[in-house]
Formats: sequence, structure tokens, C-alpha cells
Amino acid sequence: MKINEEYLKKLVDRQTESLNVEFKRWIDPKSPEGISKIIKASIAMRNNNGGFFFIGFDEESRQPDLDNAPIQDVRDLYNLDDIQSIISKYAYPQFEIDIRFVEKGGQDYPAICISEGIRTPVSTKSELRNANDKLLIKQNTVYVRTLKSNGTPSTSEATYQDWDKLINICFDNREADIGRFVRRHLSNVDKAVLQSLFNNIIEISQTRSASYDELSIDLLDRGKKRFEVMVKEKYPNQQLPKHGTWEVTCVVNSHDQKYSANRTFLNLLSSSNPNYTGWPIWLDSRDFTNPAARPYVFENAWEACMVSLNSDWSNHVDFWRIDPLGQFYLYRALEDDIKPSIPPLELLDFGLPIWRVGESLAVGLAFTQAMSYEIETTNLTFSFRWTQLQDRTLTSWANHMRSIRERRATQNIVLSSVNLPLTTPLSALYQYVDMATKPLYQIFDGFELSTNIVEELTQKMLGRKE
Repeated sequence: MKINEEYLKKLVDRQTESLNVEFKRWIDPKSPEGISKIIKASIAMRNNNGGFFFIGFDEESRQPDLDNAPIQDVRDLYNLDDIQSIISKYAYPQFEIDIRFVEKGGQDYPAICISEGIRTPVSTKSELRNANDKLLIKQNTVYVRTLKSNGTPSTSEATYQDWDKLINICFDNREADIGRFVRRHLSNVDKAVLQSLFNNIIEISQTRSASYDELSIDLLDRGKKRFEVMVKEKYPNQQLPKHGTWEVTCVVNSHDQKYSANRTFLNLLSSSNPNYTGWPIWLDSRDFTNPAARPYVFENAWEACMVSLNSDWSNHVDFWRIDPLGQFYLYRALEDDIKPSIPPLELLDFGLPIWRVGESLAVGLAFTQAMSYEIETTNLTFSFRWTQLQDRTLTSWANHMRSIRERRATQNIVLSSVNLPLTTPLSALYQYVDMATKPLYQIFDGFELSTNIVEELTQKMLGRKE
């Protein structure tokens, strides 16, 4: 299991609220009480399809627990062999973990990294008692990551409300295995025939959502107007650099309104965001030091406008709006234009649109599933828009390990839409990423990116490996 430690540092520094992340004060991994906490959190993370369990941080403030740091060397105390042995003793089926250490203020903090790919729910296989014969872990108990009534995440025993999500996670991973099996055994079948069949299926899905296509595209224009108003109001003295943009809207094909624009709704979506990247789609900015960047409510929806242009390596211009009606919008400056070392309006890295589109599709699925829409009958309509593209050169500046023949754009704006069934497993997401990005690449002298490359980049993003 390959884990990027820089990504772990960002999780800690951003104080992320997520079902995939848990924080605990210092615990003794050799004591029954410490073992029980490790087992419960690790099983719950595994049943949530992976995540990260940080030790040595206050659970509420996410600040380092300085008063209780162990005297013993942390890397020795939390070594992989011992922690993996604990997991293997009390959890069934067994699963792989990894241990990484995040340095903060001269102190190492362990992060137990739980692998994804669960196909069968994990439960406890042995009970654990302390010296006073108090039962700490019950046998045959399934732990899950769930949301409290206020929308904040926690670890608890599974209830009837958790089983639907847990089983869907397992089936998604089994479908991924089936997909690999099918690709392996159909490698000699005419790919054009298979692609035609897939396109026909997608076309049927799209014809069912025509009215939502118009709403999704209209939301692009309304969202951009809100950005233009709010950036002047929130950052009146900030001169924005010249930049192109990419925007995305997600519209749930349902007339049900299950939530209102309160804190519980914001907690629900923020906790459900998988945080695939260091600066995730629809980023929760409540902990930002600049009050201008924090979310607020406007016309029954949450909004946030974030402008950060003082970094030598990473700058951001973001605006988002999340509506309880199931309508989500994001405006973001192209990274190709706000990275100090890259000349603005000249380049477009070919890999970044794959990551950003794939992430927005995956987060849209996570949001909609968290809002408890009917999985079998709900579709999501996504629209994407890229601007200021004319005369840009398609290149690979973000990953120098890849090379691509440079091509120049012959069009200034690109718009695309896809309709995504809520039943779509993450393993099949790359197909929709491919459809959404094709119109973008084609303006670069008719360029088409290999579907295999699209799948590779999408899966890498979903695996949080870079």
C-alpha cells in the first residue's frame, strides 16, 4: 500500500472532518484500552473502504496532544509488525495496514493507514477484557464510520441504517474485480464493438436526463455571476491574475428536498467528502484563518469564496456553492495560470483535467449517497466548462515523468456534460471522465487521449497515491 506522506501532512494541517479520517489522543498500543481503540477505529475505517487513523491529536481541536506524548520512541512503540499483529488477532477477515509518521513541532505522530478494497464486512473475531474484567471488545461486532446527529463523524457499532452503505461499498469493490476479470478475458475482442455498446448504454441514460442538462448548464452561468460578485465583496483590494478557469456543476435528477442550508447539512457533505487530493473539490474552509474564505449562507445555499495568491508554490482562486436541492457548483482558476513558475494563459497540463474531472464525479457521488437519494433510480448530471484556452499549448508540466507532443488550442471555451447513474462503481468512473474530457482535448489539433491513460490517471487519483 503506497501512501504519500505529504498528503498525510495536509490532512493534519487542514484539520479535515471526514469519514476517512479519525484523530485520537495518545494511547498505549500495548494496553487493553489502547488496543481496543486501535481495533475499533481500524475495523471502522476498513468498513468505510479505507482511511487514516492519527494518534496524538486532540479529537475536537485536532491540535497535538503535547501533554501526553510517550517517553518511548514513537516509531518503536507504533511499529508496523506489532500493530498489524493486533489487527490480525482481533479482526476478520484480515486486512493490510501501513504505518506512517507525520512530523509536527519536532514530534513524530503515527498515522495508521487502512487499505481500501473491502469485499466482505469486517467484524471482531475475539473479545478483549482489561485487568478488571471489563469487556472492551465484543466478539462478532461490526464497527463502522458513521455520522452523529449533528453531522460529525464517529466510530460506532453498525446499526440497520449502516448496512446498506456497507454492502454497497463491498459490491463496488467486487465489481472492480469483475471489471479486471472482464478486461483480462475480453482483451482479444474488438474494442470498437465494446465501446459502441457502452456508448449506447450511456446514450439511453442521457436521454432520460435532458431537462436536467439545461439546468446544469444554466447553473454554470449563475454560479460564475455569483463568483464575480463575491470576489469583489470578499477581496476588494485583491487584484486577480489573468487566468483561465474550469467550472463544474452537479445536479441530482430528483425533486426531493431532504435538507436545508444549516450546519448539519454542511457537516454531512464535508464529512462525506473523500478528500482525494490536497486541495479537494468543494473544500470545507471553516477552519481557514482568513474569515473571508469561510462558508456562509446565501439564498438557501452554502457558498465559499477562497482567494490565496501569496504562495511561492501553490495558489488558489476558488468559489463553490452547495444547495440542499442537490445542485452543486465549483469555479476554480486553472492551476496552469496561478502557479508562479508557469507563465499564465500559455499552457494546459494534459493530466490535470483527468484528475479534476474524476474527483468532481467521485465527490458528487459521495455527496448524493450521503444525502440518501434512492440509489437505483437517481442520476447525476455534470457539466464542465473550460475558458481562456485559445492558443494554449497542451503539455505535461505537472508530471515530468510523462511526455506528450505539444499541440496548440484552436478554441477559447469548451463545454461538456455527462449523466452519471448513482449506481456507478468507482472502478467504472474513468469511462465518464473520458467522455467529459474528450471535447477539451480535441481542440488541440484533434488530439485524443488513450482510454487506458484516462483509466490509469483516474484510478491513481481515486487511490490517493500522489
